[in-house]
Amino acid sequence: MDASGNGLAPFAPDGSMGFRARPRYLTVPELEQLLRVSPPADAFRTGFVLPDPDVDEILRVAKELEGAQLYADPAYPPDMMSDILLRGIRVMQVAMDVQFRENEQLINEVNKAEEEIKDIEQREQDAQAELDRIRLLLDKQQADGNAEELRRKYEASKDWQCNRAAVVSSTPMAHVPPKPSPYSVLMGMAGLRNERDRDEKRLEDMEYRLKRADDALRDREDRAKDTEERLARLQEDYTDLRQTYEALRSDHAAAEAKLQIGDNTRQQDWKIERLAKENRALEVANTELRKTVQEVKTENLEVSEKIVLLDDELRKAKARELDLDARHEQLVAERGLMLTAQEELRVEVVEKMGLLDEFEARFQRQYKSWEEERSTLQAQVEALRQGGDNRATASRTRPLTASTGPKPLAGSSGLSEEEVQDLRDQLNEALEKEILLLEAYEQLELSTAAEIDKALAKQAEALKAATRRVDFLTSR
Repeated sequence: MDASGNGLAPFAPDGSMGFRARPRYLTVPELEQLLRVSPPADAFRTGFVLPDPDVDEILRVAKELEGAQLYADPAYPPDMMSDILLRGIRVMQVAMDVQFRENEQLINEVNKAEEEIKDIEQREQDAQAELDRIRLLLDKQQADGNAEELRRKYEASKDWQCNRAAVVSSTPMAHVPPKPSPYSVLMGMAGLRNERDRDEKRLEDMEYRLKRADDALRDREDRAKDTEERLARLQEDYTDLRQTYEALRSDHAAAEAKLQIGDNTRQQDWKIERLAKENRALEVANTELRKTVQEVKTENLEVSEKIVLLDDELRKAKARELDLDARHEQLVAERGLMLTAQEELRVEVVEKMGLLDEFEARFQRQYKSWEEERSTLQAQVEALRQGGDNRATASRTRPLTASTGPKPLAGSSGLSEEEVQDLRDQLNEALEKEILLLEAYEQLELSTAAEIDKALAKQAEALKAATRRVDFLTSR
């Protein structure tokens, strides 16, 4: 530590300078606590204003940063440490800006004081010259003698003037010394006293001014000395702050180097780990690729076989295509024939429908005649039934005869039982014929409808098949 107590070693003959030790370290939490006063980075681009308490706080934080060591803690992320160091540099920039401004103000004050000192020195020189002149004048007055000597000089001057007038008039005359008048002597003495009083007043005034100049000079010298002391202190503070800045910059460079080394080490570790992972992944991928290559080879063999088969199928397909072309032409011809057959079938269906209508009309007529005949037969049966009932009643009331031959029944009809039985048989036969006729009619309807549906379905299926073939052949 030097004599000023700022912690700086004196300059060596070679111009180098020693620096005091800083054993204390600022931890990351302490730095976070101190650097809360750091202005944001955007403020440096646009400029900012800080009140006096904030400026004092920044100066205090800068003093704390100057008196300790800064280091990059590997336990924290590199981005966080870089941000902390940047905030510390911003705090030191603000502190140096404040120090530079104070230095400029003090330098301006020193320059003004030097100008005032020069002015005082010039005024002192002027006062000294005036004092020398006054002293010369006093010495001259002391050398001139007292009033008698002045009177004698005056009389001698008067004599000289008289003699001079005589010479000028060129009139020879005897030299008679004139007798001075008392009044002129008194007036001369009064003038000399007045001149002496004025000279004394001027001397007192010059002494007073010289004293004031001496006082002002001493005051200026004191102020200049104080200013020089302040300038020396400011220069020492500036040197200390400059050295602090250089130390911070070197610490920052060292921290950046450490961070770079740590980053490089971590990057190398990451690269090694990534390469190891990539190697393992590549080994797995190579194994998979080998399997894939084997599978591809197998697939290539299968594909080759399939290609051979496809070639055979292609040749067969071309042959089938030729056959299909021939069949297409044949189908086109068949389509024309089918259209003709369809038209003929339609005409035949129309004819069959006409025949069916005619058969239905004839059946209706026969059915009506059968209905009439059945009604007649039923009426006869009812009449026979009533006659039979009457004969049965009569037979129960009268005794039977011994004859076994058929006898006519009593009643209005006069029919025998055999005739009645024949009529009943005919009636039953007519009913059976009617039932058979109805069943035949229904079967005919069903058969006709089935034949028609079958013919239409066959025709539609043939048309669809022909259409599909034609579309297929057309698309090829």
